[in-house]
Amino acid sequence: MLMSRYQRRLGMATTALEKQNLELELARQLVEKAAITRNRLMQATAWAMQTAHKKFKIQEKLQNGKLKECDFKKQQLFALSLQFNQNNTWLNQLANDLSVYPNHEKIVRELLDNILTDNSQPVKATINHMQEKINTLLDKSLSNPDADPKEHALIFEEASNIIKEDINIIQDVLKALFEPLNTDRNACITSEVVHHIYFAPVKHNIVAVIRNSIKDVEKELSNRIKEGFEEGINFRLTESCKEAITKLHYLTTLHNPYDMFDCTVHIIKLLADTKFEQKHCTSVGADDLLPRLCQVVVSSSLPSICAEATFMETFMPSMKALGEEGYAVTMLQSAIAHLSNSAV
Repeated sequence: MLMSRYQRRLGMATTALEKQNLELELARQLVEKAAITRNRLMQATAWAMQTAHKKFKIQEKLQNGKLKECDFKKQQLFALSLQFNQNNTWLNQLANDLSVYPNHEKIVRELLDNILTDNSQPVKATINHMQEKINTLLDKSLSNPDADPKEHALIFEEASNIIKEDINIIQDVLKALFEPLNTDRNACITSEVVHHIYFAPVKHNIVAVIRNSIKDVEKELSNRIKEGFEEGINFRLTESCKEAITKLHYLTTLHNPYDMFDCTVHIIKLLADTKFEQKHCTSVGADDLLPRLCQVVVSSSLPSICAEATFMETFMPSMKALGEEGYAVTMLQSAIAHLSNSAV
């Protein structure tokens, strides 16, 4: 608008001196406006950083010697998001709706979807950068598949530690930005959605690296599967076992650990004779369940299930570890270990 106004005045100028004065006036106006904008931006940045400083208790942690690098990452991402979202009318409306209806799952998911799928959002842009770094690290293993499995295991360990910290940073920033996400129910939904977004482009490579690191286990399981088919194990399958095998194949197509946990629990429930209760996991009857689960693993002809089980075990949130999800994954790992050892 400023430029167009001066363009009109320049067009009406009759002398070179008048035009020169107008150009100098325009330059001065532009410098003043830039200075005002820069000052406002600095004030907004300072306000956002100070708010983040208090939110994550940076000063207290510094005094107690508990300050970590991830605390600075949380502070910076929170401040960027706070500034970015300040004038986002739609997002602010969703935040207001959530404060009024904190238990409304649709609002929770819509808010998270808005932040975690928009590449212009600082949180999503940060996730994109995190994923790129992880894939770069995993490429060290994928580009040299014949390396010692211990080397692949070290790369996987490094990547898994980074991923856990990344997810922790994202979840803590989201819960700091929107207070209603801190309830147990909303925290679980937030964790589920963050895992879904984070692992979508990296899970395939993670599993490939795991497979490189556990080649011996996978080979032993492959031998046991071959023996099982030679013994005709697939001719003695019950309907529940057949359905469990289908589910086991489906599990390998999933990338979100939460979906994988649900699928594994469903498999265990299909094979269990007694009621499966979260507080009484032993009621499943592990002595009877393990042979049936072993039969399903062998009949599925999926040696790669070793890596899938390791993936689930590694990235299982603590809130799930003591529930039926933790028990189901442990049972699957037990079946794999039993079959691998018996193949030696």
